[in-house]
This record gives sequence, structure tokens and C-alpha cells, in this order.
Amino acid sequence: MKKNLIGAIIILGALILSACSGAAVRATATAGATSSTLSTGYSNAISTAQQLALGTLKLEESATPIDTQTASALLPLWKAVRSLSTDDSASQLEIQAVYQQIEETLPADQITAIAAMQLTGADLSQEIASLAPAANSEKTTASASSASNSNAAGAPTGGQTPPQDMNAGLTGTGGGGQGVGLTTSSTTTQTVKVAGTTQTSPVSTVLVDAVIALLEGKE
Repeated sequence: MKKNLIGAIIILGALILSACSGAAVRATATAGATSSTLSTGYSNAISTAQQLALGTLKLEESATPIDTQTASALLPLWKAVRSLSTDDSASQLEIQAVYQQIEETLPADQITAIAAMQLTGADLSQEIASLAPAANSEKTTASASSASNSNAAGAPTGGQTPPQDMNAGLTGTGGGGQGVGLTTSSTTTQTVKVAGTTQTSPVSTVLVDAVIALLEGKE
């Protein structure tokens, strides 16, 4: 009798543990689940994270733009995306969790509107191309200002010319008077590389910055 009772208790305990384990697995699967509304099943679809970023900007052209209350809730989340995307120690799961919060924060009608847009790689490239010139212009202006200050600090005064041996030590830098500052060509090349890198990343930093600027303007 006692043996039967002990056996029943053991079996009951095993069933309880099994049920708990199953619940934990389901909870984990839910946490890592993809969007239930946004889809990547159409032609040339972009990722759901990219849809959230680009779609948020596109909502401004729709009947359901982001309002002040939603902007205040979304702003810290998009800033977290920006911070995590430049943090080498951040895991992909952390970033995905933030995107999940962003989707849950957006009202249902706005998520539905973004899904209906069926945003593609062409839409993404066009948007980044429209945003990139402004970002590149700021970088070019800063580089030109830095180079100008560097040249001014190193330029001879009173009409004097630098000694020939000084110019001889600067071969390959563009000739006399230019010093070691960046040339217009090298600055442009660096800017193009930065733009190309951001366009091929999962979510362009240019795009994230545009979303942050939009939300900040609504507060």
C-alpha cells in the first residue's frame, strides 16, 4: 500500500515538472517569436525591424501619424536601439527584445497600416538615399573645417615658404602647403564608405536617427 502511494506521488511529481517545463518552453518561444502582424512573406520584403523604422517615418504621410503620447513612449526605445547597435557587447536577443517592445507600443491601427504598406528593399534604399545627403553633408562640413584649421595652424606666416627638406618629408601627401590633411577625394571616399556600410546593415543608423529626430520633434 505504501509502495503504491509512494509510486503515485513520484508519478504526480514527474507530471508537474513536465508541465512546468512545457510552460517554460512556450514562454521562451513566445518571447523570441516573430511579429504576428508584420510579414516578410511578400516579394522583396525587408525585415520586420526595418519595417518598424521605415514604417514609422511613412506613417507621417498617412491618416495615422505618430501622436505625442506614442512618441514619448517610443523615443527611449529607439534610443536604446541606437545605443545597442553600436555596443559590441550587446546580443541580438537584446536588440530583438527592444524591437518587440516597439511593436507592442505602437497602436494596433498603426501596426496594421505599416503591414499594409508591404515595404520593400527599393522603398528602403530610396528613403536612405533621401536621408543620407544631409548626414553626409554634416560629415563633409566637419571634415573640411578640421582640415582648414589644420592647414591654418601649419601654414607659414609673413609670406615665407617652408624649407625644401620639409616638403621632401611629405611625399605622397599632395605637395607643398597641403601638409598631411585629408584631400577632398579622400574625404569623399570615406563618406561613401560610411553611407554604404549603413545601407547594408540590418537597420541603417541613418534610418534610426531619422526616427529619433521625428519622435523628438513631437514631444
